[in-house]
Amino acid sequence: MKITKDLFVWKIITHKQASVFYHLNHCHEPFPVYILHENGGKTLIDSEEILLDAYYDKSVLGIEVGEIDLHEVADNTDLLSIFWNKKDIEYCAKDMLDNELTENEISEIKYNIEQSFDAEIGINWDVIKCQIQMVIDERGEN
Repeated sequence: MKITKDLFVWKIITHKQASVFYHLNHCHEPFPVYILHENGGKTLIDSEEILLDAYYDKSVLGIEVGEIDLHEVADNTDLLSIFWNKKDIEYCAKDMLDNELTENEISEIKYNIEQSFDAEIGINWDVIKCQIQMVIDERGEN
């Protein structure tokens, strides 16, 4: 199994399985096979040539399983479904900065929030603003 950043689930398959699925697609209901790239991208295997290249390149191959809906998971378990994401950090930063944060700065802020999590306080706008301010201070901006 492979789960991407956008919470899409892939079943990783062998090259032999990929060949079987690829050839079944020509005589049955399509069951697309993809090359799964490290950067999160995917390439549909739609020719023998791509299938063979994937074999020789030792590419990771997969078939689509579906998306994970975290709210549905929480509804079906005892979990609370309260999520923050990088868009929340970007939104908050726009109010505080003349220019935007870099992807590295957003990742650093997200990491710092996770590492300094205090269950008594939780994660809220003040916590996010505090972490953004720390990054701004490191830049030397006001």
